[in-house]
Amino acid sequence: MDGGVPSGTVLASEVALSAASGEVASVAQLSTVESSPGLALTISSAQTSTTPAGLVDVSIDYVNEGGTSVSNVAVSLDPGSFSTVLSTNPAVANLQAPTWNIGTVAPGAGGTLEVQVVASAPSGGILTLVSSATGTGQMRSATLHLPSLGSGDVTVTKAQYRVGKRNNVQMFLEIDDLPPGLSAGSTNSEDVFATVSTATQTLATIRFPPGTLSPKGTGWKTKIDSPGGGQFSIGIQPKKGIWRIRVKTKNLPALPFASSHHLRMSLSLGGGGFSATRTFIARGPETPTNQFLRYRGD
Repeated sequence: MDGGVPSGTVLASEVALSAASGEVASVAQLSTVESSPGLALTISSAQTSTTPAGLVDVSIDYVNEGGTSVSNVAVSLDPGSFSTVLSTNPAVANLQAPTWNIGTVAPGAGGTLEVQVVASAPSGGILTLVSSATGTGQMRSATLHLPSLGSGDVTVTKAQYRVGKRNNVQMFLEIDDLPPGLSAGSTNSEDVFATVSTATQTLATIRFPPGTLSPKGTGWKTKIDSPGGGQFSIGIQPKKGIWRIRVKTKNLPALPFASSHHLRMSLSLGGGGFSATRTFIARGPETPTNQFLRYRGD
């Protein structure tokens, strides 16, 4: 059977015989194609959970379990509404919708694709990642679900999200306990992420790589260049028994228009994270290229 016929295809065949006397006999048959196993696809992570704005390492494995080669193989990842793809290996041209054109995969052959994503699922939410693989006569999909675990209550003293002439994000937060991953007098040993999102889209992902937070007094303060242009800054200081966290951006080249005024702000520090959702108010008229949303505080 030609491996290019998808499994489950119904084939119809008919044979007719005629005699010199004019008699005709015919027989028809319907058959369903059951192809060899072909491509197998899995998506996994060594982590069993994530945190709001947490970093997740994902592996996508594909293998040809059939007895014949599969051509035109392509593997893709749908990061969903609650994650931002930070990097892939091998690299792809579009991190928003990663696709790897594999080509022909021989019997028993396969490979592993590595992806790093930043989760923006709220505390108590689920991060869902879906991978798909296609090839001649083949279509497979695999799904990864990770619960998002948060800690502590969050107070939002003020925040803003601005698109247009000034593309910037500001969030001023207060928490009772600092999550693990930061030690007084030392820089950060792990990534620190902040995200802003709606229920259907991630608007901004702000990253402070290991070694970028500078100790200042009993807390931290730093300003770094954004990889895409502009600047990120963060300040973390204790005051009167609480931790005050300020995250700001400046002169970003672009930000997407927020489809909702209900914005979720998330922050991950080492092995912990938290999120807070608030309703922002529009300041001034909104146009497709101009939006200024502001939250005045709890």
